[in-house]
Amino acid sequence: MAKNFKYYGLIIFVTTIIFSSCNNDTANFQNTQKNVSLRGEALTAQLSGLYNSLSEMNNYFGYKKEYLIVITKNDSSVQYLFNGISFDNELIDSLNFIIDKTARVYRAYEMLTDISVGLEKSGIVKDVKFFYESIDFNSLSEEDKKILTDVKQASESKKFERKEIIYGVSSILLNIIQNDFEKEKIIINKFFEAYDKGLQKVQNSSFDYAKVENLVSEPYTDRDVLIGLYKLQLRNEANQSRNEILNKFSTLMQAAEKINAIHFELTKQKRDDDAVDRLMSETDLLLNYIEKE
Repeated sequence: MAKNFKYYGLIIFVTTIIFSSCNNDTANFQNTQKNVSLRGEALTAQLSGLYNSLSEMNNYFGYKKEYLIVITKNDSSVQYLFNGISFDNELIDSLNFIIDKTARVYRAYEMLTDISVGLEKSGIVKDVKFFYESIDFNSLSEEDKKILTDVKQASESKKFERKEIIYGVSSILLNIIQNDFEKEKIIINKFFEAYDKGLQKVQNSSFDYAKVENLVSEPYTDRDVLIGLYKLQLRNEANQSRNEILNKFSTLMQAAEKINAIHFELTKQKRDDDAVDRLMSETDLLLNYIEKE
């Protein structure tokens, strides 16, 4: 009888250890899902701001074009330099729409990390539907068409595999933004090149030397040198604006890749928690994300 008590006691002890371990793993996993969803929300907010800034870039170089036309006394060759260069506002609106729907999915995903919140209350099924309906299926690559189809089918099944679905949503957003970045980069560079060439067409006699002298801090007295340096300042100002937006694009692409990699890790049966922690830290640096207390 004493042996039986020891045997049953051992079973209870081992079961308690396993149960406790499972509970801890579940809690850790829920916490990880919450953390990545918060980063997803931060990413989509910054992406939305970035695309809004493209409209500002349009206005910025629009002003630069008019500035050059005025000081070159309506030189038609300056107008020609800028012909056909502009951001596609309809495309930007479409991308912002997709980003907004992705943000809604992430907010619902965050809600689901609270065990008291179910699928219906979180609204994630509806939000995933809004996401895939916001995308022009025919504009996708064959790989992305398959991913989006899988997301749609998985979200409509009784077994809502949230990890796989969110990974799919993250992958689609990443691929769409990466492809668009290449297009936007070409336009931004063309804007700068047009402005740079136009600036060279401005005659030095168009500038008021006395005013230019106050704007240039270099220790030169030659008129043409100082005006040349002033043109260089104007060029560098435009170049800085170009680099700021290109660097922001590049940074957010890297952040999107890190977040996507985290989602992929979470789909594995045996995830690498160290890899997840490392990717999360790298994402925080890219997004300047600060954990809320």
